[in-house]
Amino acid sequence: MTPLAGVSTVVTFAVPDELSSAYAHRPGQYLTIRTMLNGRRLLRRYSICSPPGRLQFAAKRRPNGEFSAYVNDELRAGDVLDVMTPMGAFTLPPPDGPRCVVGVAVGSGITPVRAIALHVLATEPGSEVVLVCANRTRQHAMFADDLAECAQQYAGRLTILHVLSDDPDAPATAHGRLDPELLASLVGTHRLAGDAWLLSGPYDLVETLKDRLVKEGVSEDTVRTEAFHRP
Repeated sequence: MTPLAGVSTVVTFAVPDELSSAYAHRPGQYLTIRTMLNGRRLLRRYSICSPPGRLQFAAKRRPNGEFSAYVNDELRAGDVLDVMTPMGAFTLPPPDGPRCVVGVAVGSGITPVRAIALHVLATEPGSEVVLVCANRTRQHAMFADDLAECAQQYAGRLTILHVLSDDPDAPATAHGRLDPELLASLVGTHRLAGDAWLLSGPYDLVETLKDRLVKEGVSEDTVRTEAFHRP
């Protein structure tokens, strides 16, 4: 159990050796977690936030979020959760050479993007990653400190562009709510030309961002999306 900025907690699973192959995951996949709380059976889906080799998810406290409150306030090391095997297709194809991966993450949408980014940086020495991280404030930015350290470790290969909507005095690449116009501005200003694009965040916003990227000339085949709050 590791507290994060943004009132979040990272949970690391200890997977028994006999189940290691069943719980091996591809970066970007998710877990479905089942538990009993207050006499009710809950199922929650969380993206895996770690690259292969560790099985982790991060739960951000949400208003009236029964399970997120349980993880942040009550879950302790040694507790047991019922976890289904990894699933999901928000993944990158194997590389055919050095590439540039651009991730656009809104809020907790950073979790699967982080897993993919760290895997690319660790296993593709010639590849680069650019992350556009949109949050309300610096305090709400999950993994901000961790990613800052990674940017130093992978200097010249990892670039992080922070967008803050409710923190006008904090250092950031841009201020305001991330929308198609702001994303298009970032693409032009920073000359973002990804061989692969990852969009992760609320469903309606992700769809409009994708449409704008395609309008800006990005090939739709290179854009992968992971959306929550899906209608």
